[in-house]
Amino acid sequence: MKLRVYVAFLGLLVVSAASGLAPSATAAVAAKPHVALQQLFDGYGDSGKGSTWTGGAPVQSVSLPDGRTAWSFATTYLGTVAKNKSRDAATPTVHSSWVIQAKGNGKLTTTVLGAGNTDFYPSPVPGAFYEPAGAVVENGKLYQLLWLTADVNNPVRIDVATISLPSFTLEGITTTKFLDTHSVQTSAQLYPTVWGGAVVQDSTYTYVYGTENTYADFANFAHVARIPRGQFATGTPEYWSGSGWDATTPLTSARIFGGTTLGGVHLTGSNGAGGLRLVAQGYGVGTSAYDVMMWTAKQPQGPYKSTFVYTIKKEPGDNGCCALAYYPMEVPQYETGPSSLVVGYLDDGGTDHTSNVRLYRPRFVNGTIG
Repeated sequence: MKLRVYVAFLGLLVVSAASGLAPSATAAVAAKPHVALQQLFDGYGDSGKGSTWTGGAPVQSVSLPDGRTAWSFATTYLGTVAKNKSRDAATPTVHSSWVIQAKGNGKLTTTVLGAGNTDFYPSPVPGAFYEPAGAVVENGKLYQLLWLTADVNNPVRIDVATISLPSFTLEGITTTKFLDTHSVQTSAQLYPTVWGGAVVQDSTYTYVYGTENTYADFANFAHVARIPRGQFATGTPEYWSGSGWDATTPLTSARIFGGTTLGGVHLTGSNGAGGLRLVAQGYGVGTSAYDVMMWTAKQPQGPYKSTFVYTIKKEPGDNGCCALAYYPMEVPQYETGPSSLVVGYLDDGGTDHTSNVRLYRPRFVNGTIG
């Protein structure tokens, strides 16, 4: 996991903004550690016994209809945490898992895995795995987009999983109608778009965001598509072309924001009283590849305004050059109003994920938008 993010950041370090789609950032959000949320996950992880979550890469937090919250993780450490707060060197990992948070007392209660404590999403292809991405609840079921891949920056295809609620049982995985991510989509675009990094809804549509990875130009750009609400697993996407929504020729998908301010392929989004906003890793504001950025707009296709949220500080024990903090995600379940912003991100810690359980766990920050 670390390598694929490092590749994206490496390019971002050596180029100036490549497009007018990278707006000037506004003042920083006032941010500080979210102590209660941090203690919740650290306590659950430290109590890990064999087949329960002890750390992982955050992707999504999803509110379920019965009041619970489901937390989706990609690469996940299981195992047992020792008294000295370390993991055994042989600690098992899976590529996908869920952690369920109870209604009411808010305790983390269950780690949901596949049969035999394996990946929750079993891969249909040897040598590849499913990287979980954007998720949404519709028609009483939970749907999650999945990247079938051996490298998250270059998925083979995009599938969609259907999960029964409230039992949280995987019903099945099917292919989507999103354009093959290996296809070049416009003469101006030049590079494929990885669809599904973020999912946002309004009363009529579900909007799915994708990231165009421009390895040669070293700048990432966001794109957006939409599906009629209630048809997430079956609907035909329409892609924003820059002047309208087009379902007949997805090759017209347009860049909506990005450049050197946007890093990585995972985003999270929310749509509330304060308007639509997206959170992702960024670069180009300061002198660090650890910037967290927020983009806001009145409508999914933009125009977008960017806001620098904060620069992540490396944790004690991070391993030199190879330590990264990435995959920032918004946690709307813990926000208290339009000016509140709660973000979680992964502290990778470099090559050593076993001697210190604080590494390869999410860290949480509570922000106030000025």
